Amino acid sequence: MGPACAGPFPPLDSARPEGHTLAGDTMNRLTAFLAAAALCGAWDRAAAQVPGGALASVQGSFESHQAGMPYLDAAAEPLAGLVCASGADVCAGLRRTLAKARQVQEGCAPPCDGGSEVELYRAKVEIVCDELGFASRAGGCGAALKNYFPGGVPRKRTAGPEGSPGGREFDAQAVAKLLLDPRLDPKLRADLGDKAFALAEALGRLRWVDAGGGAAVTAGPRDESLRKAKPGGAGVPPGGKPDPAAPKVPAAPIPVGQVERRLTANLNAQIAKFPTGADVLKRAEPVPTLRFERLDEETLAAYANNRGALYFNSVRVAAIVKRLDPSAAKLELDDPKALRGYLAQHPDLLERLPAQMDVLYVHELTHRAQHKASGDGLIGDTIDGWRRILNGGKYPLESEWEAFGNQNRYFGERAKKEPGILDYRDSPELGLFEYQEYVRDLQAYRRGIASNYQDDCGTIDQLKYFGSHKPYYDRVLAREAKEWPKVSYDGSMNLARHWAGFAFPAQALDHLEAAFNTASKNGFLPASKPELAALFGEVVKKIEERFRDAKPGSPGPNFGPSQKETLSKLSAGLGVPLPPRLAAAVGRKKT
Repeated sequence: MGPACAGPFPPLDSARPEGHTLAGDTMNRLTAFLAAAALCGAWDRAAAQVPGGALASVQGSFESHQAGMPYLDAAAEPLAGLVCASGADVCAGLRRTLAKARQVQEGCAPPCDGGSEVELYRAKVEIVCDELGFASRAGGCGAALKNYFPGGVPRKRTAGPEGSPGGREFDAQAVAKLLLDPRLDPKLRADLGDKAFALAEALGRLRWVDAGGGAAVTAGPRDESLRKAKPGGAGVPPGGKPDPAAPKVPAAPIPVGQVERRLTANLNAQIAKFPTGADVLKRAEPVPTLRFERLDEETLAAYANNRGALYFNSVRVAAIVKRLDPSAAKLELDDPKALRGYLAQHPDLLERLPAQMDVLYVHELTHRAQHKASGDGLIGDTIDGWRRILNGGKYPLESEWEAFGNQNRYFGERAKKEPGILDYRDSPELGLFEYQEYVRDLQAYRRGIASNYQDDCGTIDQLKYFGSHKPYYDRVLAREAKEWPKVSYDGSMNLARHWAGFAFPAQALDHLEAAFNTASKNGFLPASKPELAALFGEVVKKIEERFRDAKPGSPGPNFGPSQKETLSKLSAGLGVPLPPRLAAAVGRKKT
């Protein structure tokens, strides 16, 4: 369940550059520290010593608890008597778990309106489920989550402002659990990152060092969580988690030599369903069979033009396999041979992997198509190799701009048909995070890529002997810029609809404003107004309902200055009046 206590924790030197961006591998060290600090003393050894009936009774009590009923620490005294007889350290671990359960049963600390607060409470429910052994129960933690999120809304605390003791440690454990998920929504990650630093500082384990305003730059994906993510995250495969109680009929094993060929064929079929994927696939033919290779940790995948080979980092593929198949969680699959062997024995995973790897595949196939266009074969490889050598190993930045553009348009096309992938837990590799940045601002996005690849690339104008490539990239990138406003608008609206489905849909406002701005700047606001106004009306209606549900004397949901400005701006620009309570909170008079 967690690392054993190994004595005092040293202070964590960290850096917080401008914009609250975490530099280097600070996030991983911080989350590892928080997890270690909070998990110390968990009762993983005790569970094996507990009679099944006694543990099942405690599990049932936690799963069905209602406000006003006795807390679990009271209901679990018979279990505590059995466990504590086996040793003081195990007893202390159980007491900590029961204290966590009490905090969950008390409810989420008010106002519990923001996305980070809600997700933090959800993580706490899951942690208690884990520590009480719910993994062995049919349905896992599902019933408990429904109980503590009635109607999809978290239970609110009424036991006082501070809640039970040990709150900071439990918060730290929940924050660590969320931050270790490589698919976490960027906005939630930023909010939770702030909380992580505050917790570490409050626990006396953090001292600040000067970062000089710098930010980490890597030749791999720009999002630190993607390149440094731990395996076994909380991602949920599209379609939801399988029912552990349902009988599983394993697919017949296949020869190891067929694994990579079958996965390549499945990926080709997956991306061919969408226009951008079909176009890239056609231009890249003949498509090479992908190979598993243990690449450096910063690289998710690579196309080697001198070999005509497309490589996927076996470490990252193994991490995806472990998310899709919990039974593989403790296996060592990072080695390509071990990974091939496991997939040969579980070929059903070869049908599920493409939905997680397709965005990255489109990116790498774009590089394959670029190389094919500039000349395959020995002569083409030799010329390309000398071009790079004469430019200090660098290649055109424009090739990355095209590849990232293709992967993001592909993701947007898929999201229209499968909106579930807009949930960070279901998003494919290199998907949602990149897409949100892409639809927000194309030029800023391209500048970010330039910064990320500054050691490997330069623009064609900066490089020698790549001038023959310029007409192609000028044409491709100009077409992308021309089409981007509509792509951006559609993407922002899809993201807004996703967040509008939440009980408290405030995060939909940012995406609605982005769609409004794009339509305004590019001359299609009049045609888009009805759609924008309808969705904005749904969002403000839901927010108004939260004000009506607030207890007497409560101020209701909290808004920051920027959200108030956004509400006022959209209300005026779309001709949608704000309901009375919301208007009062924003500071607008009823019209």
